[in-house]
Amino acid sequence: MGFDMTVAFSRRLFIGSIGAAFVGACTQPQGPSTAIDISRTAPEPLPPAPPTYAEELRDLGVWFTPPAQGKAILVNIPSYELVAFKDGEPVMTSRVIVGTRRDQTPVKSVNSGIVRFRPSWRPTPEMVRREGIADRVHPAGRRNPLGLATIRFDDGSLVYLHGTNNPKLFQREKRALSHGCIRVEKLTELVAWTLDWPEWEVEDAMNGRRTFDVDTSGFPIHIGYYTKFKLPGEEPREYADIYRHYA
Repeated sequence: MGFDMTVAFSRRLFIGSIGAAFVGACTQPQGPSTAIDISRTAPEPLPPAPPTYAEELRDLGVWFTPPAQGKAILVNIPSYELVAFKDGEPVMTSRVIVGTRRDQTPVKSVNSGIVRFRPSWRPTPEMVRREGIADRVHPAGRRNPLGLATIRFDDGSLVYLHGTNNPKLFQREKRALSHGCIRVEKLTELVAWTLDWPEWEVEDAMNGRRTFDVDTSGFPIHIGYYTKFKLPGEEPREYADIYRHYA
């Protein structure tokens, strides 16, 4: 073997030895494991969503479920309250006046019918006989017992939501004062919401000179009797059994 071949052969041995040593160093464990414990870095589970208002009512025994889409109204007789819903959520409340124990507001589920602006009113024969009220038609206007608008039901009954010519009665705590209909304190706001009208347009119609009807979308209205009830954002309360349903 000549000198040049010997040198070349020695270089190959030297370089091969360095490469083997380098590969070995890269493949050997380099101290303690640095693997990430996924269980320790996973995000905390989200807390459960708070119950909806409808779910809170069901927990109180109020078995009324507003539709997930569209409008609905719930009237609770013992608490003298009305709650309006849009897409399943409460959007407004109002005090109401309901029937006396003698002239009870009926418990029922109906749909909205028409809104009548500037209604006239005539007492029923029973009211004339029992209370001595004059059997005459009361013309439309602020002195009319129905107020300036009514929201009627699709069943054609004589019980409906309406205004009043005596708004001071809404300040009373006990408001079982009507002949069976439901007087609404925030009637202008409720009619505007019902018809998707601005309130100024509702006020113009109420204070106009003509009586006319406007169709509604036929959304559900539930008149219930629940002695345990709550308004949105408030604590549950117990109410008197004004009609003695549970006596």
